[in-house]
Amino acid sequence: MPPQLSIFGRTALAAGAAVVSLANPARADLIAVLGDLTSQPVLRRLRRRINSTPEGRSMLDALHPARFPEHGSDSLIAMRSLPNGTLGREYARFMDVRRFTPESRSAVRFVDDPVDAWVLQRYRDVHDVWHVLTGMPTTVLGELAQKWFEAAQTGLPVAVISAVFGPLRLKAEERRVLVTELVPWAVATGRRAPDLMAVKYEDRLEDSLEDLRTEWGIQVPDVKMKGLKRKQA
Repeated sequence: MPPQLSIFGRTALAAGAAVVSLANPARADLIAVLGDLTSQPVLRRLRRRINSTPEGRSMLDALHPARFPEHGSDSLIAMRSLPNGTLGREYARFMDVRRFTPESRSAVRFVDDPVDAWVLQRYRDVHDVWHVLTGMPTTVLGELAQKWFEAAQTGLPVAVISAVFGPLRLKAEERRVLVTELVPWAVATGRRAPDLMAVKYEDRLEDSLEDLRTEWGIQVPDVKMKGLKRKQA
């Protein structure tokens, strides 16, 4: 059962998490708490959207494991054997190069409704899959562009807060690139793409990454700037 908090307790915890996480974006645990406590109204809307597609409805009906991949790091073993250029192989490569593990994503703790909690956990755990799809690196600039994409896709407050306040950490030239090139790309792409929360990525791991980008209208931006160079998929 999630911890039971009063309205005052939830407000105070959310405010504290917001202040500390904005001052120290490395505190992923507090960013997760902020997401738990601010997402409720939007989660209901995302839930309806997911339920409106056959693929999304099949996941919700079964409450298909929200955690991606379902078996954590063990799932990466099979993905590493897939052909280069497939979604699964490139996701495994993305994780291996950065020494990330699927288990490092925080579990949802403060969402009472189990289906809403599933939606938020799913959003949290497919974050790195979306990185692979967009071609965004894990630099500060790349993460901010990713948050704008996620905000356009989901409207979740935690994505919006990160997208709006995160640029305060950037240097002037980085901020220029973000505002003039990456934000317009992220918003347009996030709105153009289908509802990526309703995709069962587990069934698309053997598909070509480039084919999926074409299918979903995702064009990786060609931004020439140190720290935002992307490796070819």
